[in-house]
Amino acid sequence: MKGNDKIIWAVYLNHRCNLHCDYCFAKNLNDDMEVSVSSLFKIIDFAIRYSKKHNKNCELGFFGKEPLLSYKIIESAIGYCTEKRYNITFSINTNGIFLNRAMMDLFNRNNFNIVLSLDRLIS
Repeated sequence: MKGNDKIIWAVYLNHRCNLHCDYCFAKNLNDDMEVSVSSLFKIIDFAIRYSKKHNKNCELGFFGKEPLLSYKIIESAIGYCTEKRYNITFSINTNGIFLNRAMMDLFNRNNFNIVLSLDRLIS
């Protein structure tokens, strides 16, 4: 299997954001939505099975209006994948405002691909 021969699974963790940009494509979504840990584990299991069935590597991408507002859920997902010994790559799309050293250390230990979205100048 080639290293770039993968399926990227986009998991929308929540509908909350700290920026509230007026041009946001998701601004009218219900702010209370957040994926449950049990649902996320089922999604991960499915993604792993499907990727293996099609002989592809598996990447799980965390999205949301701002996925770092669901950081505990991300930690749970990493722990679950480690416990299950899943061969999985992670990524996250974030505005980066909440990133701190502890998060960066966890992401680095787990080989995250981090996409920073520079959406708005904050004064």
